[in-house]
Amino acid sequence: MEERSKPTLISPSPILIVPNISNNLTEKSKKPQNPEPIIYDQIKGDYSLLHELLTNQQWKEADLETTQIFLKIAKRQKAGWLRAIDIANISCSDILMIDKLWRNASGGQFGFSVQRNIWLSVDGKPGKCERPILDDFGDKVGWRINNNWLKNYEEFNFYLDAPQGHLPSFRFSAAIDQFVTWQESFKHFLPRIETCFSGDI
Repeated sequence: MEERSKPTLISPSPILIVPNISNNLTEKSKKPQNPEPIIYDQIKGDYSLLHELLTNQQWKEADLETTQIFLKIAKRQKAGWLRAIDIANISCSDILMIDKLWRNASGGQFGFSVQRNIWLSVDGKPGKCERPILDDFGDKVGWRINNNWLKNYEEFNFYLDAPQGHLPSFRFSAAIDQFVTWQESFKHFLPRIETCFSGDI
């Protein structure tokens, strides 16, 4: 009798710390990470279009598709933005899958793990979003230029020469007050990223 194959667990690349993000990365961000493996049975998103867009280096379209995937997973397409509870319920497998696709396509330039490392390098703390730290993070990833946050989606740099961690932007087109909604969502998204990439499940 043929032995049944066991479900395959595929871990993302262990090299999650991208070289030269900063010369003064904190010790915490330098430690080896043990992220939760991608369990395909737990994935709720459809990544075929995102994979195609990233393969073709259509960064803007891929950024928009990333947001749409999250909205679809949370069943929040009509609302157009995510609440804290929606973000907390996104599986690590979905987050790790999106990160893997972005990192692979961009050669480590973009992705959630890249953003996490930059956040830690400016003394960011998971679960907290103090404005000075958020401003430093914005400066690093190019979301804040000359002390001013990008207000218009068209101001983002959708090319590979953008600062590391510039994408995905996690912007919601339906938000009335873009910055406040974006800041609130990102504040809740950071601890979710930290949970997934620290292996603290």
